[in-house]
Amino acid sequence: ALAAAREGIVLLQNRDQTLPLDRRSIRSIAVFGPNAHPAVTGGGGSSRVNPFRAISVLDGLIGVAGPGVDVHYIPFEREDVRTIAAQSQFVSGEDGSPGLKSEYFDNVDLSGTPAHMRRDQRINFRWGSGSPFDGWKTDEFSVRWTGFVAPEETAEYVFFVRCDDGVRLFVNGKLLIDRWQDQAAADFNVTLKLEKGRLYPIRLEYYERTGESEIRFGWRKKPSRAYEAESALAAKADAAVVCVGFDSSSESEGADRTFELPPGQKELIQAIARSNKRTIVVINSGGAVDMADWLDDVGAVLEAWYPGQEGGQAVAEILFGDVNPSGKLPASFERRWEDSAAFGNYPGSSGKVIYREGIFVGYRHFDRSEVKPLFPFGHGLTYTRFEYGGLQLEKQGAVVRVRFQVRNTGSREGAEVAQVYVQDVASSLPRPVKELKGFRRVNLKPGEEKEVSFDLDRSAFVFYDPAAKNWKVEPGEFKILVGSSSSDIRLEVSLTTP
Repeated sequence: ALAAAREGIVLLQNRDQTLPLDRRSIRSIAVFGPNAHPAVTGGGGSSRVNPFRAISVLDGLIGVAGPGVDVHYIPFEREDVRTIAAQSQFVSGEDGSPGLKSEYFDNVDLSGTPAHMRRDQRINFRWGSGSPFDGWKTDEFSVRWTGFVAPEETAEYVFFVRCDDGVRLFVNGKLLIDRWQDQAAADFNVTLKLEKGRLYPIRLEYYERTGESEIRFGWRKKPSRAYEAESALAAKADAAVVCVGFDSSSESEGADRTFELPPGQKELIQAIARSNKRTIVVINSGGAVDMADWLDDVGAVLEAWYPGQEGGQAVAEILFGDVNPSGKLPASFERRWEDSAAFGNYPGSSGKVIYREGIFVGYRHFDRSEVKPLFPFGHGLTYTRFEYGGLQLEKQGAVVRVRFQVRNTGSREGAEVAQVYVQDVASSLPRPVKELKGFRRVNLKPGEEKEVSFDLDRSAFVFYDPAAKNWKVEPGEFKILVGSSSSDIRLEVSLTTP
């Protein structure tokens, strides 16, 4: 478990040699964020495993830093949808009567006459595998809640929803949350400025299609989030570590989380970065998150994924340089959700998605787009340096052997993941600019050089021809590209059709 965490963590950014931390000069570390403690080992869903023990980043830093380094910690106040839902106030009519008008339907599309009507004071329900009412023969149902919210002052307010399966939220006639699809339990939120003295109509619609059912809905004034105590502690420390991202309750199979970090986390990073130039952000997530508002202000960023029970130990070892980071991104990280190849196509409508991006997904999408990724496929920094050279091709019958050397020119032992791509220079059908055909992890001591080789057979050069209903290779020029990432090509050589 420890070896997997060490090898999987990716160092995304390391400005001005923020990392590794030097025990000779680092005497105090300030630790913040919801994912600092307790440990975040995995996401939600059927892959979730509860280990007998788990080391958080805070635990790891305390154990790894050593006796000469003080580690300080301020817990993060989470936005708990259950608590907010239990405290939220609603108005069911202009007369000021409390609660929301509720219409329960014994179908999933809010059709026909409601089977039950009542007034719900708050929306904080978990019916499990049952239904809202005894006697219903199925747990497939839908609900419409209507009423008003009455803000006590003019300010920005956050509306929170946690549910499984479909939900739609309208505020003042505008559709603000639209997740009308089967999905596992997930959290959603939206921020809106409201004025004191006005009644804002709201409509919440929900459906459950068998299985577990949960719907929680609340609203509250957006906190100022000055993080004064955190900023003061960060200013005194030699380094600050901010642990953010998601966990098993906010990222799971069967549902899509938000691209933005959960409420309050972005503001925490910004506050700490203003107070300490040596700010390190550690992210738990299954993919890219929005970093636009803080990336340029922090020194280093680690993508820790969901690293298992030893994740905190691995993170601490990498921060102090006891382990040289060697992980590489298995996906392109976009700057904005709008930059994704799936944007505009997913989630579609009426339960149907058109895959207009075709084969141009991931790095294939960014290679032909003017928009570039925030971090490209295959990206991952290290505390040493690697040089590539000596690219040669050898034809051995129907196989092309690709050979080259990788050399560690730095002062630390480390591992590089060399990647080989193939480019079809001219094709009768649209093809990606390049296609990954192999990768290999190479461990090297300082000054050491190793030869790396790949055998490319016919399948490395083919494409599928729908008209012929078969795979084919067209005669012409191909390029073999060798690099450290999809955007960092170090070597290139051409060959004719193998």
